[in-house]
Amino acid sequence: MVVYLVLFSVFLLIVKLSGLLKSLGLKSFSSILLMLGAVILCAFAGIRDIGVGTDTVAYAESLYVLANNTNNIILYLNSAMSGQFNMEPLFALAVYYPAKVGSTHFAYYFFIELMIVAPIIYLVRHVTNGRHECLVLFFYLMIFFPLSLSTMRQSVAMSFVLLSYMFVIKGNKIPALLFQIVAFGFHKTSIIGLIPLIVVFLLIKRDSHINFRKSAKIITVVIISAACVSFVFSRQLISFIGGMLGGYEYTYNNTWEAETGIAYYLLYGCILVCIFFIGYRLKILRKPGFLIAYIVAIFALPLHSLGLISSPLLRLGTYALLYSVFALGYALNQSEKNQIKYLDIIFLALLLFVQFWWFYDLNGANEVIPYSSLILGIEK
Repeated sequence: MVVYLVLFSVFLLIVKLSGLLKSLGLKSFSSILLMLGAVILCAFAGIRDIGVGTDTVAYAESLYVLANNTNNIILYLNSAMSGQFNMEPLFALAVYYPAKVGSTHFAYYFFIELMIVAPIIYLVRHVTNGRHECLVLFFYLMIFFPLSLSTMRQSVAMSFVLLSYMFVIKGNKIPALLFQIVAFGFHKTSIIGLIPLIVVFLLIKRDSHINFRKSAKIITVVIISAACVSFVFSRQLISFIGGMLGGYEYTYNNTWEAETGIAYYLLYGCILVCIFFIGYRLKILRKPGFLIAYIVAIFALPLHSLGLISSPLLRLGTYALLYSVFALGYALNQSEKNQIKYLDIIFLALLLFVQFWWFYDLNGANEVIPYSSLILGIEK
């Protein structure tokens, strides 16, 4: 766990320095420094041992071997996109070329991680406009960076889905659609990202507002509905009536998410409540960019519970939760001096530390802790 916190601290320090250079008008140097920070994150991912991240063993290694052993790209794609792999085309290509050009696991993992973190870093800088940029990136790192070392395909898709949402909120529909297509080329589940896009296309004009009373009612209905679904399909209730739903109980109890029990709802629920109050204090609940992202994020909770019926719903819940990064960044961009209290930051940071420790360290989610690297001399 400590090695991740050291990595995050170094990266955030670089981001802070980059922001200072930007404020001084040194945009080129600021961008170079920001790219250096991204390179450090990617290098950390690149030098990790096989086994740091569940999917490095599940499919990443075997796909890398296939790419190295196949010199004809057509034959490679036919094998990668069918049979035991059944990979999406863009991810298959993203494995093939680094494996051929770099001929090392480092080049492979580095390039994949670059496609994950680069869109997020770009998004956070533009959404926050430099205001509390480090806090939003810290938020992302604590929840989603360890996940990216395991669910690589989905993590790439998630980054492009969120980037697509940022562009559609700004009124740039063509780039939004293009990034959504790119996301689909990495993971089919990214099609869920079309729902927020369609909502924006049909209902929202750029920089418009939503009636406060209506938005409050919408959020209230969504929260109550999410709470009801989360409770009805929670592990605790299913275990209580397990005799009636035996097969579902078995399915649900054999996912790592189930092992975290009610902590999932308490921790992420508190995090979402914290974001809500930040948005409320900054008076942006009527802003569609915030409201839609926040509502989508709330759906992470019921989707987590519904995962007992269909495991892909757990994946969709992760997509939904990522929208909280946008909601937080969008809210903080509206803040003026002294509007964000230190108590808000401390409370949010504490929640993030607890969830990181609980899920990744204590429960071993995605098998990213302990981190090991032969190059760094770090052993499990």
